[in-house]
Amino acid sequence: MSTHCSCPVCTRLYSPNEAICPECGWELQGAYELVPDTAEIQLRYERDLAHARLAYRERQLQHAQSQLAANAQRDQARIQALEVRLAALETRVNERRDLGWRTRITTAPISQMNAVNLVQLARLSKEQDLFNQFAWFPDGTRLSVASATGVLLYDVITLQEIWCVTSFQVSVHGTLTNSAIC
Repeated sequence: MSTHCSCPVCTRLYSPNEAICPECGWELQGAYELVPDTAEIQLRYERDLAHARLAYRERQLQHAQSQLAANAQRDQARIQALEVRLAALETRVNERRDLGWRTRITTAPISQMNAVNLVQLARLSKEQDLFNQFAWFPDGTRLSVASATGVLLYDVITLQEIWCVTSFQVSVHGTLTNSAIC
């Protein structure tokens, strides 16, 4: 036996009382008695050593491949779980975006470019009355609506009716002289 304290196959250090390397399975002591004049034993030893090294490397390669396959499966499962979570988050974002379109009041004028984004926020009506004219207050906080039965004033944030006038009289000078408030 050689005086080296490492396995000739896997180069693991071993103690003198170990007979077989636990790493690669090479018989560390007593299998070969190397006599300087015996070339056949030396050749057999080198051949067996080369086969053992090859087998050891193949086992290491198989172990590494199985680890890679296990890691790939684990990573694929994590990717699928993340994709499901992402889809759920995208759905929540879209739902909130849709809710935002329903609740957000924008001050941009209606045009051909943004008309598709219009969403009905509320229906302004008084029984079966149809409105025929609308006018925004200059500050943009109220909306006056004219119908056959009167004029109504709405708060544009809450869409609640503030007041309504069912009839009124205007003097020849353009001043309001008489009105009936609902």
